[in-house]
Amino acid sequence: MNRDRTTVLEWFSVFVVIALFSFSCYIGGVYAKSETVFTKLDTFDIPLNNSSISFATDGTYEKAILDNNVWNFDNLRFEDSPNSEMYTIKISAEDCKLTITYCRIYNSTFAGQQAKGARLRYTVIGRGTQFFDFGLDPKGGDWGVIFDDEYMKQNEEWSLSTEGTLTIMGATENVTLSYYGFPESFVNTINGSDNSILNQHSVVIVITIVSAIVVLSAAVIMKKKVEFTY
Repeated sequence: MNRDRTTVLEWFSVFVVIALFSFSCYIGGVYAKSETVFTKLDTFDIPLNNSSISFATDGTYEKAILDNNVWNFDNLRFEDSPNSEMYTIKISAEDCKLTITYCRIYNSTFAGQQAKGARLRYTVIGRGTQFFDFGLDPKGGDWGVIFDDEYMKQNEEWSLSTEGTLTIMGATENVTLSYYGFPESFVNTINGSDNSILNQHSVVIVITIVSAIVVLSAAVIMKKKVEFTY
């Protein structure tokens, strides 16, 4: 009787060990498949739009899905900044090839409060159109767009939809997109969470300051361009 009981316990122990091993292999496989590696040689084609997207650095992503001619990148991370946060962005293009050379979405401090910021640089071949959606609130900050060191005016060479999609038109070489976010409290006020007169004026002040920063940045770039020309 004791021998039978010992045999049962032995078989049960073996079963537990096998089950745990199988489970650990399954979990390891799930995590191993959670990230896909891409290199500078990989391209993300958009056949119906006669376009493609590539990156100047290697990196990883969890998902990259082409949906309605838009590439949706989930948890995108670049090898040159492995400790940076992962990004979820949407990119599309028409009649051109674009290469992303730099991409950062980050938290900064503005007026002692947390604010969101973003910057993306890319090169483009072909006179086409590019589309970007960073998932950032269009009312939560100001965008600046620069072509080859020249500041572009909104609704002429680029536009911003109410959903937050940037549309870039007429770029031929180098493009820089910059997002200057407002502090969270002012974003809440803009969105109607706080309608006090004091905060409404504060919002106007912050928007004015951020807009001035964008214009000043453009002026500095233009000045450097003129000096370089001479």
